[in-house]
Amino acid sequence: MYHGWPTLSLLQNGEMVLAWSGGREGHVCPFGQVHYTKSRDGGEHWCWPRVILDSGLDDRDAGVLETRNGTLLVTTFSSLAYEPIFRRALASGDWESKRIRRWTAAHNRLESEARERELGQWMIRSEDDGKSWRWLSEIPARDGDDPRNYHELHAVEMPDRRIVVHIRNHNPAHAQETLQCESPDGGRSWTKPRSIGVWGLPSHLLGLSDGRVLMTYGYRRPPFGNQIRISENGRKWSAPKTISDDGASVDLGYLSTVQLKDGTFVTV
Repeated sequence: MYHGWPTLSLLQNGEMVLAWSGGREGHVCPFGQVHYTKSRDGGEHWCWPRVILDSGLDDRDAGVLETRNGTLLVTTFSSLAYEPIFRRALASGDWESKRIRRWTAAHNRLESEARERELGQWMIRSEDDGKSWRWLSEIPARDGDDPRNYHELHAVEMPDRRIVVHIRNHNPAHAQETLQCESPDGGRSWTKPRSIGVWGLPSHLLGLSDGRVLMTYGYRRPPFGNQIRISENGRKWSAPKTISDDGASVDLGYLSTVQLKDGTFVTV
């Protein structure tokens, strides 16, 4: 069983909630679901996980947050990236029949047109908040960059109200580095992404109780693992500190961190 791309959130009542993509066979497959669990003791113990979304497609990266009025919002996106893999397997005959039957059953949950209709970004909520959304602005690309090579953004609001965004970059310039851009006006306008000298991806940002900001990210060179950096103001970043270096391959990272009331950090 393969699980990936979690988001951890600290609630106003002190509990932690965690959402991720589970029920999977691998990094790309047709089986992904959105799973959810909760801890009431700072991450020492967790309740039995629940499946809270299982569409007819592959439900991937999951995000979770609590609004000011206590509403929980969970986001995900659906994918058909498994289809080329499945077609090659059918053509080659390399897979065992049991696996072919399993993928075929999942693939045939929907007709072709229905699969296309279900592609997109989705949100579910526990209350009645977040019903409507509007397009606010677009982050500009650096000169020479293809914005389709910007992936897996994460944002944090600084004490001075700036929004800092980190971007997983796959353009030739600073490939597989984390890029950063900022908005001074609540997301209405943005600076162009720039290199911050951090090789690794993707980045998760956490505003700390003392006003600093923590970034956690996967380090996909030997020794494979995960690193953190600190910034006083969200502009310049400290040297890295390794928090794990026992990864089995480059398929790692996707960290999510919260800070407890006693100052302890919990990272998934």
